Amino acid sequence: MTFESKFPNINRGGAVFFLVPLLSVIGLGLVMSLTFWIIYQSDLRQSKSLILQDVENSIQVLRLKLRRNEFALNAIARDLGRREISQSEFKRYSENFFASSPEVLLLTWVNLQGSELASSSSFFNPMDSFLLTPVTSSKKLFQKESELAFKKAIELRKPVYSDVFFVDEQPHDQQLDLHAPVMTKGNPNGMLIATYSIPMMLRSNIPSEVSERVNFELLKTPESKKEKVGHVSHFVKLNEIGKSVVLFGYSKTPLYSNFSGALNILIFSLMAVALISNIMLIRHSKRRKESEDALSVEISFRRAMENSMATGMRVIDLEGQITYVNPAFCDLVGLSERELLSTYPPYPYWPPEEIEKLTFFLRDLLDGKLDELGDQVTVMHNSGRRIITRMYTSPLRDASGNQTGWMTSVTDITEPTMYRNELANAQERFTTVLQSLDTAVSVAVPGTKGDLLFTNDTYQRWFSSSSINGHALLVEKWKENKKSRNTIYISEMKKWFDTRLQQIKWVDGRVVELLVASDVTSSQLSDIKHREELARIQQTSRLVTMGEMASSLAHELNQPLTAISNYTLGAGARIRSITAKGKPLVATELLEILTKTARQASRAGSVIKRIRNFVRKSDPSRRLVKPSTIIKETIELAEIDASNMGIRIIQKIQTSLPLINVDPILIEQVLLNLIKNGLESMNGSEKNNLTLVVESSKTEVMFSVHDDGPGVSSEIEDKLFESFFSTKSEGTGIGLNICRSVIESHNGKLWFTNKSSGGCVFYFTIPIENTENIGGTVDTKKLST
Repeated sequence: MTFESKFPNINRGGAVFFLVPLLSVIGLGLVMSLTFWIIYQSDLRQSKSLILQDVENSIQVLRLKLRRNEFALNAIARDLGRREISQSEFKRYSENFFASSPEVLLLTWVNLQGSELASSSSFFNPMDSFLLTPVTSSKKLFQKESELAFKKAIELRKPVYSDVFFVDEQPHDQQLDLHAPVMTKGNPNGMLIATYSIPMMLRSNIPSEVSERVNFELLKTPESKKEKVGHVSHFVKLNEIGKSVVLFGYSKTPLYSNFSGALNILIFSLMAVALISNIMLIRHSKRRKESEDALSVEISFRRAMENSMATGMRVIDLEGQITYVNPAFCDLVGLSERELLSTYPPYPYWPPEEIEKLTFFLRDLLDGKLDELGDQVTVMHNSGRRIITRMYTSPLRDASGNQTGWMTSVTDITEPTMYRNELANAQERFTTVLQSLDTAVSVAVPGTKGDLLFTNDTYQRWFSSSSINGHALLVEKWKENKKSRNTIYISEMKKWFDTRLQQIKWVDGRVVELLVASDVTSSQLSDIKHREELARIQQTSRLVTMGEMASSLAHELNQPLTAISNYTLGAGARIRSITAKGKPLVATELLEILTKTARQASRAGSVIKRIRNFVRKSDPSRRLVKPSTIIKETIELAEIDASNMGIRIIQKIQTSLPLINVDPILIEQVLLNLIKNGLESMNGSEKNNLTLVVESSKTEVMFSVHDDGPGVSSEIEDKLFESFFSTKSEGTGIGLNICRSVIESHNGKLWFTNKSSGGCVFYFTIPIENTENIGGTVDTKKLST
């Protein structure tokens, strides 16, 4: 919360005046705190520098002492390896070593198997305040750290320190072993083990003036150190013992700040007194200024409210003179306050054509004859523009309740009125267009049978005279097909309707059904007649095709019939010859002749069956079929002409073709017509290969017939698919036109292209309705010949 929000009645200058002493006291406190903090930081840096120097000096002393002990132990180990030494002599060596190294508790001489050969411990001084735990060799030989150091010293053939360990798991009794190998003629034959007491080593080697102010610990790893709160610390690695062993030192006494308790209390007490005095002074000033500021605030608020209103305000006295207008009213009529005040009727903003009406209205108002004090009034802007307003008038009374005039609020409603008028006109135009449509439009609540919310004149003309509910019946049939647009037949009316159904929001927010129905009876009857004519033309085209192939078919049938005649005559001659010779008939010979005769009869029957299936008249029927079935039936018929012309039909069919939803007879007719045209264009050509390619993509199956004929000339390209146009003298000109109609009725395409090397390629596509049946996309590597 800011100062201004807490004390809103104190102006900015007064606030600064009262805040100066308060800020001065706070500033003094901050300066004193900063000074004490700087002094504390200076002492902290000095203490850190001193502890770092003490730890570094101590680590140098320890390193020097450890090197001297290693040198002395190596000398003893060399003597042990050169000659035989008795227990007493070993003890003398040990006592001399103990005299200069009080931190060593025990010297042990063991063989390579770890068996003790000799040992000696340092004396115990009962007057010493530092008590050492008694140490025996038998205990030492079982320490894991000592065993590891023992093996490593033998391996490296030089002194090795063990890890720091605790005796009997006592945390204040740290020890470590130094293993010095005893060498004889270059080979180790024993080990000299010196056991160190870490507390004794720190106590006896670190100078007393340092140990008085610093505590030292020897840690296995730097991570095991524990920071002392308020103490300055430092650590240094002691690599002579181990890579991770550190000497950790920290000050014995914590570092306290130099803040004086009494001084702090005094400073903060003075600050509190000054703060309370300032607050009391501000509160007193607030109470003193409340009365004089209240009126100013109230006037400013009322003036701001009146000036901020978008509604124009006008006050007239009991004589009709204008006594007050707000800025919104001045902006509304385009006149200044000076031009409006003290004016009498007719006012300058009254339009000339409305003066009589407004004068009569104002007279009734001043006489108190008006019960309804709200009305729509047209006023005039200073520019001459007319403005439609809504005026509300109420009596203006003083503090005693006496009426002194009239207060009028004026709101500009020109734009809403124009929008309302435009909306009404648009609604009228829309209704006129909707009623004039030659299409039935109806709106109803979903699921109801007769609750129609709206119907146009066409709907009433078609369905009002009948006993059926046109909307409900059409919606029911539309939902059966579940398409956005359906052609529905109403048997009761014997009419076809093209219907569209959509859900919309009605004026009251409800979701309703909008049905649009067009009478398409005449077009449906025309389509039915057209389909019947097309079916007759397709049947005629197939008969014409068979007529054109009559000679080839006769040749194809003549071969098996001739063979049957020859086999029959041969069998009769064979029987007569055997009977004349008086020999018995051999059944196997006659059976072979009859088998060949039956095979030729079956061949002739299959040709006749294919012709009958192709030319028979049947109702159009679409179903899911394999393209390979259509191709097989077509090729069997086409190869009759191809073999007579000496042309070979090469098939390149993609594996795993998807199923297509077609009338197989019609597609077979298209494919046979295209192959037959290709064969005829190649008749007499040196090339004798006609290629049929069938492949599929994700959306369609494409058939293409590739011939090596002369191609299609540019003069006839645009006429090729026209009705009754043919390049053959005996042609009917209906083949390609029917082919295109058939393919387009299956939602496919038929087209051709000329090859640059000569010849022509005719293509047609059939869409795939169920994409889940697709066996794969087009890939020429997967085409089988």
